[in-house]
Amino acid sequence: MTRAREAILFAITILILIPGIGMSQEVTWVKYPAHIDLGTECQVSHPSVVFDGNKYHLWYVSQSGAQRSINYARSTDGITYEAYPGNPVLQDGIGEVWDGEWVSQPSVVYDGTTFQMWYSGYDGNTLRIGYATSTDGVSWNKDAANPVLDLGTSGSFDDGGVSSPSVLYDGTVYHMWYTGYDGTNMRIGYATSTDGVAWNKYAGNPVLDPGASGDWDDAGVSSPGVLHDRT
Repeated sequence: MTRAREAILFAITILILIPGIGMSQEVTWVKYPAHIDLGTECQVSHPSVVFDGNKYHLWYVSQSGAQRSINYARSTDGITYEAYPGNPVLQDGIGEVWDGEWVSQPSVVYDGTTFQMWYSGYDGNTLRIGYATSTDGVSWNKDAANPVLDLGTSGSFDDGGVSSPSVLYDGTVYHMWYTGYDGTNMRIGYATSTDGVAWNKYAGNPVLDPGASGDWDDAGVSSPGVLHDRT
């Protein structure tokens, strides 16, 4: 297997939304000179990283053919990772229709005792968002209420699918940004929850639309990744 196939493949779309600052503001990013080697997976993507004060915990998607599952690795420096030998840690549901084809796109939050994961589940036709919890980052329990975020009502921006969650917890409220699909276009929506399970979609959704014709993002916007600078 070539090093290119062993490399972690990050498809990153960076959208910076800061009150009072226009979307035209430029940010300079510096790539790390080497790839993050996670072993022999054919394709790996969609990383979600949590730092617990001692270690970096990484969950990522491993894809072989049409099959996708969620794997785990850890690191002390955020660069050199040791993949968990028992991977994958989250797989498609057995006998569960909504995520029976594959699972993907994890977003993990750690509250000091419990790892909480929101992820995309696919049934072969439609994407929805599920929820799972773990005390060690390896053994996960899917929530009985899954999927916790479902399709919107007919005619809404997300009536064809919801996926790729990005979740933040501010100590009181969980905030989720996600991709909504209407069968033609992808846009970004927003929802809130007090327990991570029961979600309320923002009445003003979508919160981010595709760009105007000719813009770099005129075909659609998706796969949000949100950080909060505590201000």
